Amino acid sequence: MAFSDTTMTTGHWCSRQDCCDVLHDLERMIDADELLLNRCILSASGEAQSHLRGRYPDSWPFGAPPQEMRAAVAVIAVYRAFRGRTFSGGSLEISDRIAEDASEAIGWIKSIGDSEANLDFPEGLGTHTTHVAAAPSGEFGFTR
Repeated sequence: MAFSDTTMTTGHWCSRQDCCDVLHDLERMIDADELLLNRCILSASGEAQSHLRGRYPDSWPFGAPPQEMRAAVAVIAVYRAFRGRTFSGGSLEISDRIAEDASEAIGWIKSIGDSEANLDFPEGLGTHTTHVAAAPSGEFGFTR
């Protein structure tokens, strides 16, 4: 496995490459600790799923998370990978920016779970057609 791996591991809603897209120097900044990054991705994926379960209790409306969801989960995972590290100078500014971005990503995911925001899906995926039955006829709604 490598940090440039674009394949999502089972249970992950982003790849390690998605995380490197958030911060190009990530591999160096976390000492190339793939296991740490994998744990952070799994944790961030779980948080995203927990916020979305209220809106999608039975199944996800997508086969694979859409790109904007992958990006949000990657930002949260990168923040979690940084959480226990000490930075100074320019790296501290990067750490602060990632923390703000992660907070915004969590807020966005929560807004989807609360139906205040929506994800765009390819045509025919995640859409439902409402069918309304005809009004009953007869006395008390019973037919004769």
